[in-house]
Amino acid sequence: MDLQPLITGTLVPRRLSGTVYSTHEHILNIREGGAYRLVSLIANDRDLTALSALVTGAELVRVARVHAPGRAIALVLADAPSWDGRLPAGHATPEPRQLCALCSALRRALALHGRPGGFLHLSALPGSSAPFAARAARELGAAEKRLRTGGPQAKLDLGALVGLGIGFTPSGDDFVMGVLAAEALSAAGSEGRRAGGDEVAAGVVERSSVAQRLATTTPGGATLLGLALQGSFPRYIVDFVEALPAVCAAGGERSGAAVPGRDRTADMIEAAVREAVAHGETSGTDAVAGFCYGLVRLCSRRST
Repeated sequence: MDLQPLITGTLVPRRLSGTVYSTHEHILNIREGGAYRLVSLIANDRDLTALSALVTGAELVRVARVHAPGRAIALVLADAPSWDGRLPAGHATPEPRQLCALCSALRRALALHGRPGGFLHLSALPGSSAPFAARAARELGAAEKRLRTGGPQAKLDLGALVGLGIGFTPSGDDFVMGVLAAEALSAAGSEGRRAGGDEVAAGVVERSSVAQRLATTTPGGATLLGLALQGSFPRYIVDFVEALPAVCAAGGERSGAAVPGRDRTADMIEAAVREAVAHGETSGTDAVAGFCYGLVRLCSRRST
């Protein structure tokens, strides 16, 4: 079947074949051969990844009508603009000291607007009633203890969070992806600034432990984390990150604030967080929680 995408992820093959894994309202997921990853046809550009192709709603319906889950599928994709999911680099990002200054405001906004049921409590709230949340807190606490006692070269082992939770992408996977996004942004923000000593500490996540656990989560989670380990993220997270330079640039401004006299950055941060947490049931909340957590860990290392 020929397909005319509007945008194609850079890792999507022009000739795509496999088995339909699942279909949802705006998504059709395809599992390629024996690969433990998914390529998705999507009708909402906020769902874009380097392993998805954006199509019209009518085109998605046309494909889904004749390809139910479990059926073989073969597509030939026409040329289209590409999407790689990379975060902005160099001087398009805030300086590390500016990122660190945002930590508290981001966590406050997440506490106000985040959706309960996932890993919100790991970054913004003191507790959670989610059935897997207590285990997540224990695992994260143990990982932090190992990090503190492991010496200056120790890394944060988040492998136990991979696959933890329920859904297409478990909460643990969304959270870890958010941590990796914080690392990617802080690394990009340090480009060209190292001579002045203004940089966030090197990444704290032990990436090999995450990579080794990909087969223990869902194909959707493995796809998400596999891309994040390569520095590629979903569109909704890239949009969230791209809002931060404007937030930093407006620091201290009070004109135009929703509440007279309040720093306008608070409104801008809340708007960016609200937009991100609207993704999925709790995926957006879990990802932003991971981003905040990762930023706090990186900035803590920078200050020591």
